[in-house]
Amino acid sequence: MTLKIKDVNNTCIIDIHADRISIEILAELKKTISLIGSSKRIAVNLSNISYIGNEFGEFLNEYKVALLNPMLNVCILMFLMKYDKVSDLFVSEEDFFQNKRSLVKRSFRLCS
Repeated sequence: MTLKIKDVNNTCIIDIHADRISIEILAELKKTISLIGSSKRIAVNLSNISYIGNEFGEFLNEYKVALLNPMLNVCILMFLMKYDKVSDLFVSEEDFFQNKRSLVKRSFRLCS
């Protein structure tokens, strides 16, 4: 299994144990989120992920989850695909648990 779930009070954090989000992982994420239901806040930990595809952006539009610990290249990909403002973004699990210190004014510039 490539997903690990941490369930704390009314929050769930889904850790992905892979370096990229494949179609198979997306299917597993969707199934897991459906099983958890809408009564809990859900975050996906992206600390191990170095690449996302357009399918992940479409997933974010469909499932309102928060994102944790994204690498810079993942943030840039989300910006380029116009999915950077879809989800709440937190730097740590503690911030997500407390629902504080979300990254709100995100701005990227591509310079040559």
